[in-house]
Amino acid sequence: FFNSMKMKSSVIIGVMQMCVGICLRGMNAVYFGEWLDFYFEFLPMCVFAFGLFGYMIVVIFVKWSIDWQHRMYQGTCNEDNAHWPDCFDNPDDYELADLCPLDYGGTGDGCQPPNLITTLINIALAPGSVDEPLYAGQA
Repeated sequence: FFNSMKMKSSVIIGVMQMCVGICLRGMNAVYFGEWLDFYFEFLPMCVFAFGLFGYMIVVIFVKWSIDWQHRMYQGTCNEDNAHWPDCFDNPDDYELADLCPLDYGGTGDGCQPPNLITTLINIALAPGSVDEPLYAGQA
């Protein structure tokens, strides 16, 4: 837990530092009257950095705020599950996505914590599709 927390905290601090650097770049362009640099370097940097990395930070905080113990419990064969007792008698017939009541799509259907690296890589490689959604309507 602590290694994951340190890594994500480092990413958040690094993105904040990068955003400060981008803002300084924009202020320098305005101060020196370099309007081409402002419009064609600073503004695209802001759109890209705040869009991609800002979303990454939001996803990190959303993942931190979800009670994964409860979600994993929802995706197991237990008395509270709608598939009980059939899932207990025939465990090979049920996958996590079958037992999960959230129905978000993906491999875990929302009941298992997603790999954020894969999610962020797929933003660039497969936009509009999410393998392991955190919340309904993420894709």
